[in-house]
Amino acid sequence: MDLLKNRELFLVKKSLHAKVEQLLAACIPHLDIEIRQSGLFSKEDLLKVPPKISRGENYLGFPWQILDYPRLFGKEDVFAVRTLCWWGHGFSLTLHVSGKYASEHLPSLLQHLPELVRSEFYTCQQADQWQHHYDKVNYIPLSELSDVENAVKNHFLQHGFLKFMKKFQFDDWEFFPEKVAENVRLLLNALKKD
Repeated sequence: MDLLKNRELFLVKKSLHAKVEQLLAACIPHLDIEIRQSGLFSKEDLLKVPPKISRGENYLGFPWQILDYPRLFGKEDVFAVRTLCWWGHGFSLTLHVSGKYASEHLPSLLQHLPELVRSEFYTCQQADQWQHHYDKVNYIPLSELSDVENAVKNHFLQHGFLKFMKKFQFDDWEFFPEKVAENVRLLLNALKKD
C-alpha cells in the first residue's frame, strides 16, 4: 500500500520512460547513416517508412520500449531492425526477417554466420517469431550450435523466419547509439551478396 502512496516512484518511472525514449531516438541518426550507406534499400519501401518508438507496460511482467528502424511489417513479409529496452533485463538489437526478405537474404546470412558468431549474436530457436525474451527456449548463442549453418537454414525452412539478436547491458548506456550502429552495420553487411 505504501508504494501506491509514493508519488516520487511514479515521477521516477515517468522520467525513466522519457530517458529511454531519448536514448532510442538518439540511435535513429546513427541508424540512418548505416542504412543509407549499406546500399541495400535504394529500391525498397523500407526507406519510406519512418522509424517508430513504441512502449508497453507488460512484456512478461516488465515494461518495455522499442525502436523499429528500418521496419516493414507485412502479413507474411517482415524486415525489421528492433532495438529493445526491456526493463529489468537489458537492451537488445534484433534483425527480424520473414517471408520474401528471409528467402532473399538467407544465402548471404549463411555466408556471414562466422562474423555473427564472433560478434556474439544469438539466433531464435522457437516457432513464434513474436517472442522477444532472452531465455534459452527462445534464443541461443550462435556459438553454442554445433552446426550453425544447418541450424539456421532448418529453422527458416520449418518456421519461415530468422531472427538474430545481440544483448547489451544497461551499463552500455553512454555509448549505446554507437554500439547499436556498429552492430547494425555488421547485420546489414551480412545481408549483402558477395
